[in-house]
Amino acid sequence: MKRAIVAVVLVLALGWTAFATTGPCYTVFEDLADSKHDERMWNAAIFGGAGVLVAGLAVLDSGSSAAPMVAISAVVFGLPAAAYALIPSRVEREWNDLVRSGVTETGCVVRLSRVAERGERTRYIRAVGNGALSLASLAIGDFYTFLFEGGYAAYRLLMPSEEEKAYERYLAISQGIAP
Repeated sequence: MKRAIVAVVLVLALGWTAFATTGPCYTVFEDLADSKHDERMWNAAIFGGAGVLVAGLAVLDSGSSAAPMVAISAVVFGLPAAAYALIPSRVEREWNDLVRSGVTETGCVVRLSRVAERGERTRYIRAVGNGALSLASLAIGDFYTFLFEGGYAAYRLLMPSEEEKAYERYLAISQGIAP
């Protein structure tokens, strides 16, 4: 009987310690990972829905010569849907590694800052791509694509990524500033 009580107390103490050692970084990182998971599932649903729609059109139009091309298009939509549904994002993988390894708050902060740096780098790379597409559109005389891609490049340069926002939110929380 005494051993059972001691075992229960130890389990509760260990559980409380695990709960008590998770700080604001864990909360912010978990929110970011959940957001990335939701974004990934929405993308999978959108691509999957488009694939089903195109496949439905292929079935309805099965008598024409375009049916094989429509079926191929359905597969083209289905592959990204499967990839989005099955492959976790980099942030999700980082969060899962963090939870599995039982890293301290300091380790969590290091990982969150690394994720924020990757988010910033990715944002700049995409902005350069949008800027290049904007200039190429201007060169061929497509003014609307020039404006759209140029605006998107400016947006990417000026607005922080979701990962950067999460890190800034953690810094604000850890310094006692309301996010």
